[in-house]
Amino acid sequence: MHRPPAASWDVRAGRWYARLLFCIAGLAVVSVLAFLVLQQWTSVHAVMLFSLAVSLLGAAYGWRAAFVGTLRWDGEQWHWAAADEEALCALRCALDLQYCMLLRVTTEAGRSLWCWVESGSMSQRWLAFRRAVISGRVGLVPSGSPSL
Repeated sequence: MHRPPAASWDVRAGRWYARLLFCIAGLAVVSVLAFLVLQQWTSVHAVMLFSLAVSLLGAAYGWRAAFVGTLRWDGEQWHWAAADEEALCALRCALDLQYCMLLRVTTEAGRSLWCWVESGSMSQRWLAFRRAVISGRVGLVPSGSPSL
């Protein structure tokens, strides 16, 4: 069986996530303006605005706390490298949307990370990385790591 060639990808907070934050904030602003224009402030409006604010804060926290590092496929195993660690890892693609993927990375120590990776402007590199994720994830669990 042929294995995919070596590939790596930098993991960071995605632009799509920033766009989501922008849309939620825009929805909150439009809601406030609509309530002010209509001058009909009710408890339903207050609950809706509070929900939007909590959603925005949660999304902003998630974007700020996103894992940053590098996923590298050496042809045999996956490696996770971040500022504080470098380890072998197991990788599972939870969601593949062609241009972005939600990945579960489980390190040798059993630490589980959820990362969004997106194609960006490097389409050739993205295709190589995506091929490695799809074909390189089965049966390549490092020794001592929990099975995905």
